Amino acid sequence: MTLWACLLFPTLPLDVFARAQSPDDAHRPFVVGSGGHYPRVVAANAAARDAGIRDDQLIAGALALAPDLVLRDRDADAESRALAQLATWTLTFTPMACLAPPNAIVAEIGASLRLFGGLPQVVMAILLMQSMPDKRAYARMLRVEQVAHRRLSKACRESKIISQTLRAALREG
Repeated sequence: MTLWACLLFPTLPLDVFARAQSPDDAHRPFVVGSGGHYPRVVAANAAARDAGIRDDQLIAGALALAPDLVLRDRDADAESRALAQLATWTLTFTPMACLAPPNAIVAEIGASLRLFGGLPQVVMAILLMQSMPDKRAYARMLRVEQVAHRRLSKACRESKIISQTLRAALREG
């Protein structure tokens, strides 16, 4: 049976900066901005949202709502690296995982159902894995019809594929 899991990481732009923050920083409004001439909010932490800041809002408006706002420009390279690490981690559950930038991974988990004892166990294993940096990731299971399966397979071949070969290379490195 072909069964795909789409793991979404909606807070990935924030998560790449989380390691550099102290626990006290979590209480300060923090946003990731788009950069550019008219920068906009890409992602905001809970403190910023409590201050009324929303995604896609102009940074100037966000600063008016929270003058003590901490702002960082989006780091697309760090997000790509983090997504690749998460895709490598996904190989714990499946032999095939594809990056779906900017914040998702698509993994074929149908072959893993028997190993884990069924779909609920696979979903729980994915969501509760201790090394997962964002336990709020959403797992959405998709039964893929043949046409969609071909499209996803082609997309995986054309994009950066994380495969058994990569897993072996990572073990050697």
